[in-house]
Amino acid sequence: MKIGIIGTGPVGGSLAKNLAALGHQVKVTNTRQPTELARKAQELGASPATLPDVVQDVDLVFIAVPFKVLAEFPKDLFRSLPPR
Repeated sequence: MKIGIIGTGPVGGSLAKNLAALGHQVKVTNTRQPTELARKAQELGASPATLPDVVQDVDLVFIAVPFKVLAEFPKDLFRSLPPR
């Protein structure tokens, strides 16, 4: 399964690591600089992605950020996800 995860803290990082270990294709994003994100993604067994890219061409998205951050997401961020 192709999975996008927004947030690489304790929850998002654990999800990414475990899902990647199970053989899923995992993309992650966070608010860190691209080099830090790339390092974190490699550590988790995932691929780094920008916020718009993490929701593209995936079957499932996990949001693992504080609720207050949701208001900052682009309004059409999840438009490309398949309806379910």
